[in-house]
Amino acid sequence: MTTGVRHVYAVGIGLGLVGSVATAAGLALAGSPATGGVALASTIGLVLGLVNLFDREDFDRDHSLAYRLGNWGGAVLAVALGLVMLAVGVASFLAFG
Repeated sequence: MTTGVRHVYAVGIGLGLVGSVATAAGLALAGSPATGGVALASTIGLVLGLVNLFDREDFDRDHSLAYRLGNWGGAVLAVALGLVMLAVGVASFLAFG
């Protein structure tokens, strides 16, 4: 069951990563390559989070019900914020690209 939480986090971070790259591309195409470069550099945190996600052993431990519920809540929040970032990235790319 903990593997499911890990995959939900991966989906959320992946959506945020795609949205961040789309935002950077939209800014670069809008004639602001420096701002696009800064936006692209901010994706490093998402990449590191995605890499670290599958190296962590926290998900494999037997935790309390409250911890597991909080973990699922965080995973759902990560997906929601990933969808928001994707929407912002697509809107930015369509508006400026």
